[in-house]
Amino acid sequence: MGAGLPDYVIVNLESLAEKYSAGETVTLDSLKEKNLVNASGRERNLGLKVLGEGELPFALTVKAEVFSRTAQEKIAAAGGAVELVPVKAKWTRKAHEYRLRQAAKAAGGTGTIAAAKADKVKKAKK
Repeated sequence: MGAGLPDYVIVNLESLAEKYSAGETVTLDSLKEKNLVNASGRERNLGLKVLGEGELPFALTVKAEVFSRTAQEKIAAAGGAVELVPVKAKWTRKAHEYRLRQAAKAAGGTGTIAAAKADKVKKAKK
């Protein structure tokens, strides 16, 4: 994001060790349920970043967009698993128009943005 604004919701391993038990799966949604993160307002659309502060005495499966190197090593040393969640693509007008052109070409159209928008309007009226 911008200067001074967070790019991720951050959680440390020590927090996971306090609220989770062996064999559980850690996701952003489960962290919200256990009140470990407050992902509201501007932060509700951010991904999860796991940092390696603290120890993890048991195995967990952790699903996040970003892991620090020490977090990956400590999770693996405890017998757990690290799963990378795909990063949500940021919406841009250029990418949106590109997808419209591709959809128009796939539908047998000319591949212009105007034709794609016209097809979209026709489908909405049906």
